[in-house]
Amino acid sequence: MLIYVLFGGLLLALTLVVVTQKIFALREIDGVRRLGHELAWAFFGDTKEIDLAYSPEEVWAAYRRATNTTAFFTSPIRESVVKCDYSLFSAPGVTPYRGTNTALFKPENNAWCMVGDLTNESSNQVPVFLTRNVKACTLAELHGLIADTLSDEAPFGKKCVIVVLKNHKAFTLDGNADWSSVLGAHDYTNRILRP
Repeated sequence: MLIYVLFGGLLLALTLVVVTQKIFALREIDGVRRLGHELAWAFFGDTKEIDLAYSPEEVWAAYRRATNTTAFFTSPIRESVVKCDYSLFSAPGVTPYRGTNTALFKPENNAWCMVGDLTNESSNQVPVFLTRNVKACTLAELHGLIADTLSDEAPFGKKCVIVVLKNHKAFTLDGNADWSSVLGAHDYTNRILRP
């Protein structure tokens, strides 16, 4: 009888460990999703609500000039919009750079891709940021099963992707879902710029 009690206690303890790990993983994913929302709001938000040193036109010009998200996040625009060290742009499994020297912030420290060819007039439903585990090169490739367009790369591999729209809404999309769940039937052809 004692063996059954000990075995049951062990099973309960293992179950609690697994559940706790899942809760921590979900908290990490949700934290990255919330960060994506905050980044989109900080860079592309209503300038009546936030005090920027740059006009929206200057932010969009810097966005269009950037060849990748690392270049955009190291621009002088970022320094006025988001005052932080570069670890802010990391995520689970992506090595953070905890400094402020732009020369030392590298693509391997950056968890985000960004969508190119956008303007202030672009649809509010178009993505602006996606986590780097998306392997597509254009938004036109984002259709069907989400896992088919994800790599095994950090931060989340084929498990999920974070998508942030121009209207600042951020979504965690499960790899088993369909892209149409957030993008609908779209004809976006914009480039996806790597970190």
